Amino acid sequence: MIKHRSILFAFVSLAAPTLAVGQLKTPSLTGMVTDSAGHPLRKAGVALLGTSIAVHSDSLGRYAFLDVPSAVYTVRATAIGYVRLDRRNVRVQGGQTIHLDFALSVDRCDLACGAVIVTTPKDST
Repeated sequence: MIKHRSILFAFVSLAAPTLAVGQLKTPSLTGMVTDSAGHPLRKAGVALLGTSIAVHSDSLGRYAFLDVPSAVYTVRATAIGYVRLDRRNVRVQGGQTIHLDFALSVDRCDLACGAVIVTTPKDST
């Protein structure tokens, strides 16, 4: 009985570090969302169409999807006041990180059709 416990303990001890490393989330798809001048767009939406997988860009315009299932996707970037942009046939494969940037142009209809865009002034102090 003691011998079986020792073998079981040895197996669990060796397997535990492997399980922990295997549980780390790796980026599958990363990139930036900017305007057409290259300025980062904060809180832009980036989605894998046909799924419920979506993220928002950070204050530097960066986004990342973690552990995306292997498949071919259409990736869409959107931001208020900008024309959405789709990238079709983006192939994601396990263990691979793809870098995909988006440069969104201003949506002239949003500005001309009566949409209200609110901005806050930068603190001058």
